[in-house]
Amino acid sequence: HDSRWSNHYRLTDSELELGRIRARAYMMLLLALPGTAYIYQGQELGLEEVREIAPEQRQDPIFKNSGGTVPGRDGCRVPLPWTKSGKSFGFGPEDGADAWLPMPAHWTDISAEAQQSDPDSMWNLTRTALLLRRQLPLLGSGDMRWRDDLVESDRVLAFERHDELSASSVVCVVNFGDEDVTVPALSLLLASVPEVAVHHGFVEVPANACVWIVL
Repeated sequence: HDSRWSNHYRLTDSELELGRIRARAYMMLLLALPGTAYIYQGQELGLEEVREIAPEQRQDPIFKNSGGTVPGRDGCRVPLPWTKSGKSFGFGPEDGADAWLPMPAHWTDISAEAQQSDPDSMWNLTRTALLLRRQLPLLGSGDMRWRDDLVESDRVLAFERHDELSASSVVCVVNFGDEDVTVPALSLLLASVPEVAVHHGFVEVPANACVWIVL
């Protein structure tokens, strides 16, 4: 597993896009689990592991000490793209030196500046999920119980976070399968993908997506 995304999708554009979709679901799954959540730099933007780093540009001692046989951690240590332009996308002065590790040109589209104005961006999804986690402490400190009864599929993970004192609960459903699944719900709190169908007391959970619902 990669330390930035917890997955590797960097071979083709289609695999990269699938990785980004799954990264959104992973973020919501992480923030629904008990305990303290740790977000590594770049996860909130959906940055991928940078694999196209030339040997002479690599900095990690692991790469050098292994004689170049072990890539090391440089791919997840590439600086964050703060702005849509500039030699280092705002990491350093616009007229300054390049970043200490090469930054992919397409990161201009997923920079922090670009994502702030996009309501469906990974950055805004993460902010919304963090806000809900703060407003609903049960997501971090409430009781947890599995809800295998909600859908009959071995490709779906469902668990409930419950607070006895307020008698409130939130259910997290993650669809690891290739087909949409239907789960009962009173309301939809948040979804990892922009468009999720809600109708007649049910929510359609797309493939590779995560939802937080109230039963």
